[in-house]
Amino acid sequence: MTQMTRKTDPKPPHNPGPRSSAGTIVRVFYRPAALFEEFRQNPRILVPYVIYAALIFLGIWLVKDVMMDDVLSDPAAKARIEATGQPVTAEIRRMMGIVQSLQVFAGYLVMPLVAAVLAMFWGNVVMAGRAGFRQVLSVMLCGGLIYGLGKLLIAPLILARQSAYVSLSLGVLAPQKAMSDVLYVALSRIDLFIIWEIIVIGIGLSILHGFSRNKGYVLSVLSMGLLPVLNICLTAIRQLFL
Repeated sequence: MTQMTRKTDPKPPHNPGPRSSAGTIVRVFYRPAALFEEFRQNPRILVPYVIYAALIFLGIWLVKDVMMDDVLSDPAAKARIEATGQPVTAEIRRMMGIVQSLQVFAGYLVMPLVAAVLAMFWGNVVMAGRAGFRQVLSVMLCGGLIYGLGKLLIAPLILARQSAYVSLSLGVLAPQKAMSDVLYVALSRIDLFIIWEIIVIGIGLSILHGFSRNKGYVLSVLSMGLLPVLNICLTAIRQLFL
């Protein structure tokens, strides 16, 4: 007696559906390597740029009044204002705070572009790697989300202490806390979120170029990591003319 078996069609593979762009980008915080593997074929720019800009803007705007108070208390800035002979009224102070915040925000928007250009030079020209500008910019923007999150998270502490010099960096060790002080600017760039950002960007660049992780970290330092060094140099140059 033979037994009849019923053939059943194999089940189709489970397809969870397309992941949202924001959901994909968030993986930079916990699975950066998997995210950057996708960027080799499908780089993302618009969504990470918008999220990065939003984090930076909120982080700056929430503390703009505290930042302005610290700027006006800086001896160098105070001397320049007094030299104009114009009193700083509440309205002028408010406008100065808005203008300063927008200037800082604009600088942060340009930073990923500059870092991407530096990474293209060091990675493609000097290290003989092969990565497109869109891919590299995607990595820079996603790495910037880490710094943007840190800026937003530190805002409540700044408001609580009423000081813009509250941070998770070695800047707290500087004897003089002022944006015109070279030592403070240098130490403030040794920050938890900046280090995390540089590591993640190094992972991304190593994947895009096919480099080793260590080589990717070096490339990250020579691109995004070089921007704080340029900031320190500009601060030192400004001090020469004060």
